[in-house]
Amino acid sequence: MLNKVTLITGASQGIGRAIALRLAKDGFYIALLDMNPDKISDVSKRNNIFLQSEKNLGCFDVIINNAGIMQVNALSDVVPEEVDCIFKINVEGTLWEI
Repeated sequence: MLNKVTLITGASQGIGRAIALRLAKDGFYIALLDMNPDKISDVSKRNNIFLQSEKNLGCFDVIINNAGIMQVNALSDVVPEEVDCIFKINVEGTLWEI
């Protein structure tokens, strides 16, 4: 798979990191992104990151939407701001990358 370009979100640890290491070993060019809630949930900032990555690496052949967060709280302790943050990263972050 030489010369293929991929974008991986949530790439600093866990599954995202493992995918990045494997694809690098297989010869992919990789743009690695990890969570910054301000950037991943802001469409214009996220688009700027993607455009800069494409400028440096070329058009993406593969996009791996791996970024996501979760909170472990009792339902009675969940506040609307927490739900908004989770939704922006897990749903909107993935939606706007497509």
